[in-house]
Amino acid sequence: MTELVSSNRWRYAVWAVLAAGGALLALGWLDLFGWIARHLSPDGVLQSETLSEIRRFNQATPVVGGALVGAALAAAAMRDRLQAWLRAFDVPEAVTAESPALQLFLVSVIGLFLQMLIIRWVSSEVRIFAYFKNLALLGCFFGFGLGTGLGRRRISLLLIFLPLLALALYVQFPEYLGPLSLPNLIRFVGSFDDLRYWVSAPRKALLWSAGLIQIAAIFLTVLLPFIPIGQWLGRLLSTAPPLRAYTINLLGSLAGIWLFSGLSWAWLPPVAWFVLALAGLLVLLRRHRAGWAGTLVFGLALLAVLGLPREGLRVVWSPYHQLLVHPVPAGEGSGRVQHIIEVNHTFYQNVEDTRRPAPVALSHYEVPYRIVPQPGRVLIVGAGSGNDVAAALRAGAGHVTAVEIDPAIAALGRELHPEHPYDSPRVRLVIDDARAYFKRAGERYDLIVFGMLDSHTLSSTVTNIRLDHYVYTVESLREARRLLGPEGVLVLTFAPGIPWMHDRLAETLQQVFDQPPLLIGPTLIAGDPSQIQAALARDPQLAQEVRPHASHPAIRVTTDDWPYLYLPRRGIPLLQLAITGLVGLLFWLIARRSLGSMARLDGQFFFLGAAFLLIEFQGVSRAALLFGTTWLVNAIMISGILLMALASTGFVARRRIVSTQPFYAGLLLCVLLGALLPLEHLAGGGLWSRAIGPVALQTAPLFFSGVIFAAAFRQARDVRAAFSSNLLGAVAGGLVESVSYLTGIRALSWVILLFYALAWVSGERATAHG
Repeated sequence: MTELVSSNRWRYAVWAVLAAGGALLALGWLDLFGWIARHLSPDGVLQSETLSEIRRFNQATPVVGGALVGAALAAAAMRDRLQAWLRAFDVPEAVTAESPALQLFLVSVIGLFLQMLIIRWVSSEVRIFAYFKNLALLGCFFGFGLGTGLGRRRISLLLIFLPLLALALYVQFPEYLGPLSLPNLIRFVGSFDDLRYWVSAPRKALLWSAGLIQIAAIFLTVLLPFIPIGQWLGRLLSTAPPLRAYTINLLGSLAGIWLFSGLSWAWLPPVAWFVLALAGLLVLLRRHRAGWAGTLVFGLALLAVLGLPREGLRVVWSPYHQLLVHPVPAGEGSGRVQHIIEVNHTFYQNVEDTRRPAPVALSHYEVPYRIVPQPGRVLIVGAGSGNDVAAALRAGAGHVTAVEIDPAIAALGRELHPEHPYDSPRVRLVIDDARAYFKRAGERYDLIVFGMLDSHTLSSTVTNIRLDHYVYTVESLREARRLLGPEGVLVLTFAPGIPWMHDRLAETLQQVFDQPPLLIGPTLIAGDPSQIQAALARDPQLAQEVRPHASHPAIRVTTDDWPYLYLPRRGIPLLQLAITGLVGLLFWLIARRSLGSMARLDGQFFFLGAAFLLIEFQGVSRAALLFGTTWLVNAIMISGILLMALASTGFVARRRIVSTQPFYAGLLLCVLLGALLPLEHLAGGGLWSRAIGPVALQTAPLFFSGVIFAAAFRQARDVRAAFSSNLLGAVAGGLVESVSYLTGIRALSWVILLFYALAWVSGERATAHG
């Protein structure tokens, strides 16, 4: 920020703000979005919703544009005074020179904590980031990498607070953004036919341009706060021997992971997260009076915006989701109230009294018990707020095991459900991942019900795997079938509104049960044929609603290696390509501008970073497959990766590594083994395949790569450039991760193998050139 002191930079900045303000004024006065929409609309007529959005946007843009123009003119007139104010937010080198080891630890804690905070917060509020969560992760890594490489430049605290404040205002006041509002960002995703996360009518007149503008703007807003933190980290890395500094950084990162995980476990809201991050910054700035005061002022402003109440809503932050609870009338004149639960601003479930009579085709809660009347033992996965459990109890089930991954959703069901199913002594509530429960359960069930199990978020900050992806694979449904008794039936209800997705689930059940399932509306039925046929014979109403599944062999079913339920076929979706291209372009432009030249990147560290992120992605995905997609498994897995890096660093610190070639050879061999070993071999039930084997297969590459990184880092001429190259390489690896949509997860090992080979070649070249 202080680089603006130079007259040219100051002039450019003023002109940029003036141009932005003028553009906004023009957008509003000329009704540019309206012109585009009418021009591209087939009949030139706009829907009332679109007109309302454009009207609000045109009302807001003159205000914001005028403010920017005024700010630019004021900055030109009061240059010296404003520059003095900007300098007050710079962090002097004297501040970072005091207790450097303690500061390095604290900056590492804050950096990792803020990274997890931003990813969780943005993905909960901005819906597209809930399904492309690694997009926020890449923004964080990109900011860290740039900041570390720019460690010699002055650090401005304004780069932390201004973007966060802008993002908070964007989230809290979306109604003034018109075509750039959050709902239109959702519709932008809906306009891509090859990726189905939401069923919405595309309005391509506005969506493409507005959607890409928003994604780029949010990505930059996520990126910017990590530049000064990365600068601070880069400055501190040079104050101690490389391996000691790296060890302190790893320890701080571990502390940051568990600090944030603890807050998530306690169901605390974002205000509490930011209070802790603000407290950490104030501790770091305790000797810098002006920076401390500025941080406090901006921090309180941010907390004030985040703390604004949402009228008529109850907001609960679980370890996985932001839950919004709406009270609504249960029916005209009934005087009763029911509740609607939204997950990350998306409808999830009605907490309703399902005792009302309804036609069988509409009452999917009752269908399982028309097939298996009064079942002895019932397993319900995706139990949610308890609607399916209440139906089981009404049908006379002897014992119900209800599995729900989110404890907050279950708690809301216990509190709000009018039938209070979770209070019944016949119900055992299990808070766990469905797939993990399938592996661990020892009981047999007469009936297994999949209760519209549909995730609205990803399972981890480093994967593109959703919480429900591994539940609907062939391997998962085989594990569920194993839990059925001799006359057991499995009932799966899923309402995507997309025929091919329903056909995919039917094809999966046909493979698992060796016979086509029966369909009743959104419900699929498979299991013991005699039990199903007997039910149809005694229930003519049910028999009228049933239709057989027409086989579609061309439809690819999902597997543990390719679990992408929402993709119609193997291939990288157009939306993913568009986002990857956008981020890649921003990466190239910003990195080239900031670092002077891409040639300054250290090739060995760059490719090590790219491969490491893919290894981490594979590791977290395999952990989700073997042990579940719970927040605890993810925290332990990421912590295990950091602990392995610590162990590798300790190994190098105690030994003289003459050459890294043996370690590269061992690394490539381990990765090759991972590429050749089918993923299903990791998912068996024995001790070797479920524990010792997977752990060894996953940790061996981490150990070898950790030794290589630590040995090279100890000899690096410029530790800041090395660390920056590694982080920017991780961004490149994250962009390549989407290849798994085409190849499957295991085949990523070949990409990892290529990156490590390139790192080896780059390292050997660097050694040869001294």
